Amino acid sequence: MKAAPVIIGTLNRYDHFHDCLESLEKCTMADETDVYVALDFPPSEKYVEGWKKIDAYLKEKESNNHFHKLIVYRRNQNCGVGGPTSNFALLHAEMRKNFEYYIISEDDNVFSPNFLKYMNVCLEKYKDDDKVFAVCGYSQPYPFKTDGCNCFFHRTDLSCWGYGLWSSKIQKDMDEIRNGYFENNFSLRNVLKVKRHGLNRLYQYLSYVFRDKSRYFWIIDCAMTCYVILSNKCVVVPAVSKVRNMGWDESGNSFKNPKVLKAFGNIPEIHKKQVIDNETHFEFIGDPTLHMEENDSIAAKYSEGRMSGCQFTIALVKFVIKKIIKK
Repeated sequence: MKAAPVIIGTLNRYDHFHDCLESLEKCTMADETDVYVALDFPPSEKYVEGWKKIDAYLKEKESNNHFHKLIVYRRNQNCGVGGPTSNFALLHAEMRKNFEYYIISEDDNVFSPNFLKYMNVCLEKYKDDDKVFAVCGYSQPYPFKTDGCNCFFHRTDLSCWGYGLWSSKIQKDMDEIRNGYFENNFSLRNVLKVKRHGLNRLYQYLSYVFRDKSRYFWIIDCAMTCYVILSNKCVVVPAVSKVRNMGWDESGNSFKNPKVLKAFGNIPEIHKKQVIDNETHFEFIGDPTLHMEENDSIAAKYSEGRMSGCQFTIALVKFVIKKIIKK
């Protein structure tokens, strides 16, 4: 089994990136793994200090590390996030062109010692199974039922905090989404199908159906989750998370709304202190298909992004008003 390459995009969050790369380097199979880091160019002065620290750190790591290879791309202009030529988009395109499958991480994740082993075992096992959309390294701290299995199939939450994709599958699926999958499959039946996974998912689905077609469709985890639900696919999730996400300090592009973060408890502290697997090895235990429907319901019930009926109605009304004003 050839180890899947890992891609990491970063800019200026030195402490996060340092801890991310150091933890990845301690993983089983790190010495077999090629790691591609894309250091974006700072868009303004406030990003320069952190960017310089990461650049200096990477220069040291390039000459002394425990990976099979550490390849660093230093962007000479800011590529940003979300567009077709964004920092991560360029990395994804190169991986799809050159590798059968690959692993993606943002720069604020910390990994279990068996993260790479788990990812590679799952990527190899499910490479020919079209029903499996992705391999997630992160597992939400919800009371999932596993009956002793060390991973399970799931649909309600596709976490992109350390995940693996197959190049041929993801290219086909992304093309399908961009070519009107949500619009072409809009129906009452699918509305009800998505609703079972939470009103937040239903709101996301409706926003994709009626999105502004003139704008680039940045396909993030929420869009991929809706696609997984509607296309009857699933993702692989570990029973004990292989990833701890440390990006709850408002230093990135997400998690900047304090009302959301405090709505269901102190979410940042819960995630920053989340227990992750401490094993060095991984091999399958049990049947990952068990309790699939029940675990989907559990994820919807405990989701940190869940919406009440009132919140859903208000959000939908605001969305409709914006559409009317634009017209």
